[in-house]
Amino acid sequence: MIPLATTQSVLAAGAACAAAYFVAPSLSCKAFSRSVWRQTGRPGKLLLTFDDGPDPRYTPALLDLLGEWGVPACFFVVGENAAACPDLIRRMTAEGHEVGIHSYRHENARFRRPSFAGADLEQSLAALRGLGAEPRYYRPPWGNCNPFTLYEARARGLETVLWSVMAQDWERGATPRRTAQRLLGRVGSSSIICLHDRSMGKSADDTAPGRTIQALRLALPALQRAGFTFILPEEMAR
Repeated sequence: MIPLATTQSVLAAGAACAAAYFVAPSLSCKAFSRSVWRQTGRPGKLLLTFDDGPDPRYTPALLDLLGEWGVPACFFVVGENAAACPDLIRRMTAEGHEVGIHSYRHENARFRRPSFAGADLEQSLAALRGLGAEPRYYRPPWGNCNPFTLYEARARGLETVLWSVMAQDWERGATPRRTAQRLLGRVGSSSIICLHDRSMGKSADDTAPGRTIQALRLALPALQRAGFTFILPEEMAR
């Protein structure tokens, strides 16, 4: 019979290992990203980003809106979605937006084996390069990493960019006005805004991106009137 103290020690060691592999990398990544943005962000400048797309139902209207207001954005796209919408990726790059990586199938890196991060990034890079894009930035789904995620991204010349402001625009029942209010109430100088032009995940509302676009019709002019301007990731440190 194994002594109770030994069993407790084994369980404690297992919990510590699990925390080191599953939790600590994500927390470190988020803290590091916020620190970098605070140091390099420019007063009065905002970085507008969109995750999970593209989506043929919503992304074209979003691009129309951004063009109307002269707002550049960084689209962190899911590789398989990009492969299904090649014209939208080409349009993003042609219209001056940045195309970044948001994994190939929107899988949570936190719970994957060590080889996952490199394979996922390689597949995503190949898909986007085949569409004429040259990604320089990476955002892991949910901001979750394992100990190898940031290393594999850096090894491929990718900078990891998370966010400082969300508006829960994916939620069921999120109205355009409520999303706009959240944005206007949470945005500050040098914020990185994370919104979505496609809904992915069990709790996501498939119609939410349409309301996000309506929310931006309210929020973009208000932010510009408040003196904010929008930049791309490469302008962070200028």
